[in-house]
Amino acid sequence: MANFSSVLKSLRSQKKMTQQELANSIGLSKSALNMYEQGARQPNFETLELIADYFNISIDFLLGKSPVVHCPICYNTYDPLNKYDSAEHEAFHKKFLAAERKYGKILLYGEADKQRSYYISKLNNPTLSTDERIDAFEQYLKYDFMRSIWNSHFDLSHEDFGMFCKKEMGLASTKDVLDNIGETVYETLCEKYGVADDTVYHEVTSFRETENSLNSYEISLIGESRKMNQHGKNKLLDTAKEMNCNPLYNYDYQIELAAAHERTDIPVTNKMKKHDDDIMDDENF
Repeated sequence: MANFSSVLKSLRSQKKMTQQELANSIGLSKSALNMYEQGARQPNFETLELIADYFNISIDFLLGKSPVVHCPICYNTYDPLNKYDSAEHEAFHKKFLAAERKYGKILLYGEADKQRSYYISKLNNPTLSTDERIDAFEQYLKYDFMRSIWNSHFDLSHEDFGMFCKKEMGLASTKDVLDNIGETVYETLCEKYGVADDTVYHEVTSFRETENSLNSYEISLIGESRKMNQHGKNKLLDTAKEMNCNPLYNYDYQIELAAAHERTDIPVTNKMKKHDDDIMDDENF
């Protein structure tokens, strides 16, 4: 495990700064910084905080107690001493901040999902007043909006919150849910946000409808993906796309094979089907 001196020197080198430049930026003397890098002197807690804040890292990482840093702003986990990891984090961090400037505060995906689920369950509380139900659904929309921004990879062309709500109010499933808890709830929210064109958005399947249609295996896959940081999710998506290009893993392959067999005048036996499968299982094919 690296120690404070080596971590400090590596961080400075990665930024291509001289000791004098770093000392001026932090508010230290060059001689003090040199002694820190040589291990001849240990900084006090206030100095550690200054250095950690400047490099946007934790004190534990600076002292060599942790191999990675958990960014408190964009929630990303990375190694500041790995130039590739650090560069990826810098790019992700900039996208995240740009999205927050445009759309407002964005919570960690898992936390937004947790809050979203909480307000969905709260809607079913029979003791809530109409105003409380409206507030609960608006809170649900707020956290669902955050999830949508995460899922877009912080694309700045994502619609704003008002349009997002307008689309949500245009979903037939939303009307069904809100009508079940009180007709005035749906009417009030429609007056506030408007309703998107039925022909465009009523055909869209909401995420909660999708969740209800999933089998247990698919739900497990989604659950595991939610535990990943953004780099892990990007890698998972890339891998899934590659696998779908391979007929060995593609769901449509068996359907296409069956259709091809049905189109032929030759009777198809189980032996013939097995022969087709053996060919597709051959990695050299």
